[in-house]
Amino acid sequence: MLSVDEAKRTAVNLSIGTAVGGAAGFILAILFAPKAGKETREQMRTWLEERRRQKAGAPAQPDVELDHRDEEAVAEVESRRNSAIPLLIGTAIGALTGSALGVLFAPRAGKATRQQMGTWIDRKRQVSAEMLARINAAAKHKKSQVEAVWLASRQAYAKTAHR
Repeated sequence: MLSVDEAKRTAVNLSIGTAVGGAAGFILAILFAPKAGKETREQMRTWLEERRRQKAGAPAQPDVELDHRDEEAVAEVESRRNSAIPLLIGTAIGALTGSALGVLFAPRAGKATRQQMGTWIDRKRQVSAEMLARINAAAKHKKSQVEAVWLASRQAYAKTAHR
């Protein structure tokens, strides 16, 4: 049996894992989606309709009762439970959920998304390089001004010191 603190820690780790896994899965799915999400959803809708039609003509499956776990297996599973397991489970659930949502709602195919991101990154890199060049030029100008003031003040001091 988990204590209250352990249960809270387990819930927090599961939540963190789900959020991190979901975000990672969603981003990866958008980047590597084979089709736009609208096309994928339409394909899934068609596939599900075909399966429903097939099942309508198939005989019903008999209900199967699941065997109960023995006490030793339950005790072993409970003994392995620690704070890492919920985090991993949450990450897996989040990654699967995020991946599914990413594929279903991808604005375009992953290749096109990656190309668009590459273009955007290249533009930002170019703007950053231009900005850095302007900053360097301004810094050199300020340095020369400071050097000129320092030289003038040194010369003025030298004149007053020799009097």
